[in-house]
Amino acid sequence: KNKSRRLGNLDFSHGDFHHLDYEDASIDLIFEMEAVCHAEDPYQVLSEAFRVLRKGGLFVLYDGFRQPGFERLPDNLIKAAILAEKSLAVNGFERIDTWLKLAEQAGFRIKVKQDLSQAIMPNLARLQLLARKYFEFPFLSKIFLKLFSENAMRNCIAVFLMPFTFHNKAHCYYKIILEK
Repeated sequence: KNKSRRLGNLDFSHGDFHHLDYEDASIDLIFEMEAVCHAEDPYQVLSEAFRVLRKGGLFVLYDGFRQPGFERLPDNLIKAAILAEKSLAVNGFERIDTWLKLAEQAGFRIKVKQDLSQAIMPNLARLQLLARKYFEFPFLSKIFLKLFSENAMRNCIAVFLMPFTFHNKAHCYYKIILEK
């Protein structure tokens, strides 16, 4: 906020994206990164974003989703994907096709739908190497548990599993631009 105070048309806020504290048609752009996966009611979040955006306004997001056909994957892959999601404190990723239908039902036009899953694989691989050290060296695990919260350490499970779940088409990562 301090760095942007000279920009009169920029606002940062904190709140519940299920109930945005803005007037109807009062915002030009909403940017979200890896948050809608935590929504209790994705349709409500999309409806709120649509409500507060001006005509032609954009909702730009980067987030993780389940792939179409998730339910037909092998049981061990589904269990790994669910464990990764729970480790990220997500009740369950929405399927990308279902989520996009909800966006259209909320009134949005899908302007960009770009699968970035392959682009993030190198980062997932690097994170997996770090997580592997956590699991391979129990003495490090004990030190990390004392330094960091248990919830932060659960992320090690997610980053350990996610290269597997992405490679085997359980999860995907998208850049999406929705227009009102």
